[in-house]
Amino acid sequence: LAPALVLTGDGAPDLPDTLPTARADAPELPRARAAAVLPGATYVIHTSGSTGTPKPVAVGRAALEHHLTATADRFGLTNADRVLMFAQPSFDVALEEVLPTLHSGACLVLPEHEVPTGRELAALLAAARVTVANLPTSYLLATREDLRPALRDGSWTPRLLVLGGERLPAEALRGLLADTDATVLNVYGVTEAAISSTVHEISRAALADGAEIPLGTELPGERVHVLDDHRRPLPDGAVGELALAGPGLAEGYPGNAEATAARFVTVDALGGERVYLTGDLGYRGLDGLLYFLGRRDHQIKLRGHRIELEEIEAAASAALGGRSCAVVLDREGPGGPRLVGFTEEDGERPERLDERALHAELSRRLPGPLVPARWARLDAMPTLPGGKPDRATLTRRAAALDPVTDTVTDTVNESTAASEGEHAPEPQAAPGADDPMAALLAEGWRTVLGHSRFDARSHFFRSGGHSLLAAELAAWLEPRLGARPPLKVLFRNPVLADQAGALAATATPTTES
Repeated sequence: LAPALVLTGDGAPDLPDTLPTARADAPELPRARAAAVLPGATYVIHTSGSTGTPKPVAVGRAALEHHLTATADRFGLTNADRVLMFAQPSFDVALEEVLPTLHSGACLVLPEHEVPTGRELAALLAAARVTVANLPTSYLLATREDLRPALRDGSWTPRLLVLGGERLPAEALRGLLADTDATVLNVYGVTEAAISSTVHEISRAALADGAEIPLGTELPGERVHVLDDHRRPLPDGAVGELALAGPGLAEGYPGNAEATAARFVTVDALGGERVYLTGDLGYRGLDGLLYFLGRRDHQIKLRGHRIELEEIEAAASAALGGRSCAVVLDREGPGGPRLVGFTEEDGERPERLDERALHAELSRRLPGPLVPARWARLDAMPTLPGGKPDRATLTRRAAALDPVTDTVTDTVNESTAASEGEHAPEPQAAPGADDPMAALLAEGWRTVLGHSRFDARSHFFRSGGHSLLAAELAAWLEPRLGARPPLKVLFRNPVLADQAGALAATATPTTES
């Protein structure tokens, strides 16, 4: 990338002299570079990527304009609407929330906190009379019991709920939808095709029957093809790779011609049409609706992040000196969905699994959301006939991690796990024995994590925590510290003792509880 202009604040002196910069608070901005790279790009945003270097995606003006108008029309936005802006600006969904709202003359409602708790969001939705809310599936599932009272008592009366980002479980939505008459949409899309490509209005009758929630049908002008391994279109009912086409396609990955050529392709069987290969498996049913079945590879989506399980496994294997490793998504983990890793016992090196050391090493190699919350050691890795890990079996074993001890019951080497204490913290003094701030934090951790399996050197995000629970912790601390600690302080200091030190430097615990 060669940016035409970089808006900065106090960090400008640290940037290269050759980079055109301007202070955002300057009275006048310098003229932009005459020939900027990617002249067709209206914005560049990174995928939520599975490695330390997520790919930038360049999206053109025509694609964004098409999506803006198609979304505003499909959502039925008018100047009477009050639309929640929930997504962070680094996610393209923020554009889907902001631009159609402004285009329609509607009112945009911003939360006070970067990640509000469920109760805080419920209060905001009611007080601001929000009519349209676009929420990530994982957030809705984690906070739905906090939102339901506002729906039941009529203090929040939305007309439209938009859900997406992850697969929607029908059983989890039944209770919530029973409390509101709002239209509920399931949207599907990728960064490489201007945010959203399909939409489906969820039927309460179908939910009652336990039917799978489909991806639905294309937004106006968009096209979704189901292709076989030779990139030939498949008939209705046949499973293949979902390929997106139409005016919403991005320009590609700037500076990465190889990746662009691999995913943005022309398909002869479609008359030379340019498509984006999503890697998602699905089919078009006889009802004309699209259905999602999973990934061609082992990519998953967790709290908005695309995650390649095999890349995590490769990093873990390298950290463990070549041991066989496998990682799965445990959707029912304590505190919500989490990654769980398994490693095979090495007969030549029978030493115990040092879970803390492994977590620390993976934290150096991978972005935080990609580091598994738990690890378990197996006598032998379950495999499929072709020798690949049996992820279905491992997912069941992840669910068998004991919620109290985090040891694996029945299916995983119980005696070894128990005798070696591979999931238990090293014995230490109770957190806060002589530190009021650490004692307060320990109480907060117990409250939001729902357990006390940690000590002063425990890591919040490997003890079952995630961004939503960090927001819950910050909200819990607010009345006890007299102010809400910034989330960045909790994220940058995930170890309990370090959190206590960082907070003690700026706040003093009160007696309120």
